[in-house]
Amino acid sequence: MRPERTTAAPPPITPQTVTRTELHNGLVVLVREQPASGMVAVQGFVKAGAMYDGDRSGVARFATAVLPRGTRTRSSQEIADALEGMGAALSFRLDVEWISITFRALREDFRAAVEIFSDVLIEPTFPSDEVEKARGEILTAIRVGMQDTRHVAERAFRGLMFPAGHPHSRTPDGD
Repeated sequence: MRPERTTAAPPPITPQTVTRTELHNGLVVLVREQPASGMVAVQGFVKAGAMYDGDRSGVARFATAVLPRGTRTRSSQEIADALEGMGAALSFRLDVEWISITFRALREDFRAAVEIFSDVLIEPTFPSDEVEKARGEILTAIRVGMQDTRHVAERAFRGLMFPAGHPHSRTPDGD
């Protein structure tokens, strides 16, 4: 009979367990090492959400979709293969007021993964073929959303709750 393994619960997420850094460009980076899993997780927020689209609804959504699809030194496929090979993940999420950047990697691969992460943030190239792929994906998602009751209801709710032109009067997805 094997003895029961007990693992201590990870510490709660509090200001004391998360390192918060605000960079000179206003980017806020939150870092919390997860020692039990051997992973390091980073989450950042950028004030660049859909409310900054102005009359060009969907620009932030589009930029968020294309950002990780190529840099000066890596193609979209090279980025995906390298992250997958390390078991790392990089994702961007758009909201009305911000874009979040979530990044995680194994502790032993963290430096190599950070190089890719930095490359995506600092050296994106927005390759034309990837721009067209993202455009098609976004247009398809919008069409599908227009058939989804929850999505249509959210659009109607926002239109009724907020005056025209208010940042929250439309969804971050764009038109």
